[in-house]
Amino acid sequence: MSFGMGNVLLPLSWTKPPKNMLKCNVDATILPNPPHAEYGCIIRDHHGVVLAAFQGRINGNQDPTIAEVLAIREALSWLKNFHFSSIIVKFDSLVTIEAHNNAAIDRSSFGFLVEDCKLLVQGVSSCSFVFIRRSAY
Repeated sequence: MSFGMGNVLLPLSWTKPPKNMLKCNVDATILPNPPHAEYGCIIRDHHGVVLAAFQGRINGNQDPTIAEVLAIREALSWLKNFHFSSIIVKFDSLVTIEAHNNAAIDRSSFGFLVEDCKLLVQGVSSCSFVFIRRSAY
């Protein structure tokens, strides 16, 4: 499957990370009955081999953006606890990437969660965030 941009076709499939790097794909979804969010994370090496995966649930009615940043925070905490390094974290929340790259402090609930993520990244050597189109997982 490809996504066209002008005359350029971009592949919409999972790609391996560079050698000696790991890729962590994170995603969250909102479910209605009962209202809750679920998230998942998968870590693969440069050969595409799955090294680890986890999933979780967030009870209550969640805003999709909050669910995404909570999932990313859980993934970063998990990566830090298991001492993974040289990580590319990919997810489909552009607003979270923009907030992470913004030096200004956002005092909303979302902003405080982003700040938690920034602190967790400090404990993971060589960690970068990359936006990925939802259909490219």
